[in-house]
Formats: sequence, structure tokens, C-alpha cells
Amino acid sequence: MKISESVREKYVSFITDGITHTIKTFGKRDPCSEGEKKAHAYFKGEMDGYMDKTVSEEFKCNPDSFMGWITITATCMLVGLLCYFFFPVFSILLFAFGVFCMLSQLILYKEWIDPLFPEKTSQNVYATRAPKGEIKRRVVLCGHVDAAYEWHWHYKYGCAGFYGVLAGTVVGSFYMCAIAIAKLVAGQLVGVPEIDLYLWLGVADIPFVLFYIACYFYSDKNTVVDGANDNLSACYMSMAVAKLLKEENLELENTEIGVLLTGCEEAGLRGARAWCKAHKDDYNDVETMFLCFETLRDENHLSVYKSEIFGFYKTDEGVANFVKNVAEKRGLKMKVVDVSVGTDNAAFGEFNLKSTCIAALDEVKIGRYYHTRMDTYDNLNPPLLGDILEMTLDVLEEYDKGEPLPVISKK
Repeated sequence: MKISESVREKYVSFITDGITHTIKTFGKRDPCSEGEKKAHAYFKGEMDGYMDKTVSEEFKCNPDSFMGWITITATCMLVGLLCYFFFPVFSILLFAFGVFCMLSQLILYKEWIDPLFPEKTSQNVYATRAPKGEIKRRVVLCGHVDAAYEWHWHYKYGCAGFYGVLAGTVVGSFYMCAIAIAKLVAGQLVGVPEIDLYLWLGVADIPFVLFYIACYFYSDKNTVVDGANDNLSACYMSMAVAKLLKEENLELENTEIGVLLTGCEEAGLRGARAWCKAHKDDYNDVETMFLCFETLRDENHLSVYKSEIFGFYKTDEGVANFVKNVAEKRGLKMKVVDVSVGTDNAAFGEFNLKSTCIAALDEVKIGRYYHTRMDTYDNLNPPLLGDILEMTLDVLEEYDKGEPLPVISKK
């Protein structure tokens, strides 16, 4: 879809100026916060000007559970190490519960331990605009409004701190469980420890206490990042596309445009999940494609995701390849990848909706700005935002032609 350089610059400015305004005006946007609520209300009002219909829906969730597993697991390991010397069976039970919490939140993004944390209220905002003709297809553009608590060790020491604390905690935990099992097999079920091999094996686990204690400072709830790239860039990209189509009279023939701005993505995709639970059957009327945007910052890592969260959530590889092919026609280098992170795209995949995520970050060697106070409005990448804006318009234009999406089964 052809647009002039002046139009491109106009809507890139809309994105960058809007991000700046949101950060300066509405305060911190941690999950279920007043800042998140105010930003959602502002975005709804913004879209009232160029969308046919906008709605805001509240949902309940337990946002503190997602990162809360770290504190629970660290406490289990600290107490478990003490129990090792006197009651090793409790070490194993505490280890099992700690790993269960880690598996629930970090690996599977499930809500199994949510009842341990207070319930709060967040919201999703959804806007739609009809095409010129009959609705035969639908595209939903998606970004999340909330921002993360700062990853303290990532801010201090980069990837070394980010991965180091997690690795040390995991290694120490499994070591503690292994020696506790060995002690039980040896018949030392209870009692004051003797000066023997098993005592020294326990002493060898003591240095890992530093990692367990470091976990308490892993996610700094006193510092909410600005989230300019993660993920206001996605919110404003979604709105900019819809706004441009309306204001520049570039209407689609048969494709309805939707913009979904979710809450509580940083709390384990709670907003997208709530939306899917409430609306998953609303998209059976015509073929619907969800395009999530995530952290549009690093041009060398422009990608589309076909699976997320260590491969546990398969999304639509056909949609991913469709987007990649359109991007390559524009001369953009884009990879189709599997990632260990989780975005709202994973929630749509969980509910078998056609979706992919367009992202521009290195999810292995994570940028120092990611989930830290460096994710500010003066650390954006306007040229990349312009490229993604034009690429998204191309995606919509191609999709509106009615050619079937590639079908690739999920394995």
C-alpha cells in the first residue's frame, strides 16, 4: 500500500509523540494499576475518533502471581536447605512445590497458583472499523498497555545478571534435591547431622544461598519501567495503522480492522486470555487474523513468531509465513522463529485463533533497555517504526485481496 514520505513521517510522529505523551501523563502502568486504567481510557477516547465502535471490558486476575513464583521458590529453597540437615524429606517436598510454582508461571504461563495472591481488576479495549463492502475477512492488531516491573539484575549487569541468578537458583535447587534424596536412601531420615559425607554435601550447597537471596530482588516492584518500546510501540503502531487508513482514505474492500489493546500482559498474558475466554467464538463468522506487535526496537532482529514459551504454545505458522513474504517484498529481512518468551500471541494460539507476533528484539541476548528504566521515549527507533507501519499496510492490502492463508498444521 503506497503512502508518501510525508504521510509516513506524520504517523511515525503520531506514534513517538503519543508514546511520549502517555509516559509523561498517565504515570506508571504496572498491571491493574491506576496508570494502566487511565492509559486504556485515553486510548479508547483516541480511537473513538476514527473507529466505528470501541468497547472497554474489565476482567479479574491475580497479577502478582506471575513474578511472585520467584519469591516463593527462593523461600522454598532457603528453608529446604535448612531442612536438609535435620529433615531431608521436607527438603524434597519444598523443592517439589518450588519447582511446581516455577513450572506454573515461567514455563507454562498457567494460573495454578493465582489463588495465593490478591485479586485485582484490569481491562481490555477493543475497537473495530468496517470495510467499504461486505465483511469477508478480519484483521485484529494487538498490543498491551501495561508495563513491567524492572528486572533488577538485568539492569545492573545485563544478560549476565539476568541469566546468572536464574541459573544459580536452578542448579542449587536441583543439587539440594539430589543430595536430600541420597541422604534418605542412606537411611538418614531425621536427626542432628553427623560429621560425614552428607554434612559436607549440604555445606557445599550453602554458596547457592546467595542466588536464592538474589531472587528476592529479581523483580523490583518499586520500579515500574516506562515501557516505551515494550509495549507502547505496539499500542501506537496498532492505532496508527487504523488512524492512517481512515484519515488518508485508504479503505479496505472486504476486511474489517480491529484494534485490541490488552491489560496485564506482563502478568502472564492475563488480558489476552480473558479476551479469548470471552470472545473466542466471535471470530467464526469470517476468517480472522490476529497480528500482535511486541517491542518494535531492534531492526536486526525483526521476526515473526510461530511458537512461544519454550514451544508449549504453537501459533499459526501459515500467518507467520504470510507476513514474512509480504515483508520481503518490501525488502525487509524478517525471520520466522520459535521463542522462549510469551506474548499475547501465545494466548491466541492457545485458543486456536490464527495469529502471529511481529517483534523486533533479540530474545536471547536481551537488550539492556528491556524491562529496565532504560525503556524510555527517547530510546525509540523511528525509522524501524516507519518500516513496520508500511509493512503492516502491505499485509492488510494483500490480505484484503482474499487469497487463502498458507495452511501449516501445528505439531
